[in-house]
Amino acid sequence: MLTPVALVQLKVTKRLPDLLPGSVFNSKKIVLSRSAYKFGIPDALLGLISYSITLALLIAAQPSRPVMRGLLRGKLLLDGSIAARKSRKQFKEFGRVCSWCVGVSVATAGILYFARKARQSERLHLIA
Repeated sequence: MLTPVALVQLKVTKRLPDLLPGSVFNSKKIVLSRSAYKFGIPDALLGLISYSITLALLIAAQPSRPVMRGLLRGKLLLDGSIAARKSRKQFKEFGRVCSWCVGVSVATAGILYFARKARQSERLHLIA
């Protein structure tokens, strides 16, 4: 979901249609705004890097590696808080949201949910 946004922010393509119809969405305006370029870098690129780190931690966080599992928990909490903050900021600043960014936020929430379920399942296996 971040790749099309990054392509627009890097000016590789000009087209970024909203994924969902409705007046609450204005993806192109939001992703090309000044606030979308943190430290002069497109936020979609930062997001791609961040989620790549999350993926690497997901792969590395085996039950036998408690330090990696702790890092993964912290990273997932960071991802969730950033996604929530960015969604709220978009609506507060623009009165609209980026449909692509909402998709990323929903995917992040799904990752958090399933990570929590997996942890609960591991706890049940330890008890049994």
